[in-house]
Amino acid sequence: MKHCLILIALFFLTPLVIPLFAKTKLTPVAMAYLNNLKVEAKKEDPSFQYFSVQKGQDLFQKEFMHSRKKKNRSCQTCHKKPTSTGRHERTGKVIQPLAPSANRKRFVKKSKINKWFKRNCKWVLERECTAKEKGDFLIWAFSL
Repeated sequence: MKHCLILIALFFLTPLVIPLFAKTKLTPVAMAYLNNLKVEAKKEDPSFQYFSVQKGQDLFQKEFMHSRKKKNRSCQTCHKKPTSTGRHERTGKVIQPLAPSANRKRFVKKSKINKWFKRNCKWVLERECTAKEKGDFLIWAFSL
């Protein structure tokens, strides 16, 4: 029963519930972005119920074989530990920490959130991320 109440709350009251579980308080932009993702995820999959911290972590760690390069890629390929700096595999460019707890500039502008999801999902998955994947990833990042 307790789990059912949490799931219902996560779906209907995301802005009120997620901050309770997040290590770092969601920015107003991130909260609005998550609410929009919730609507999109429900359109993509009518059985959608909630975003999952565990699935966000799994997505970050999972390796995908690139179809042309025949090399495994994951978010960790460049971001390494999400609470510390990383380095882009191809360009060598330093990447600031992914976790908002370590980098207050993460997930504060909608345009940047869209830009980096689009670019990084295409680099790792060779496609854009679904709304569910983005939502899972965001709540995982804020839980660090």
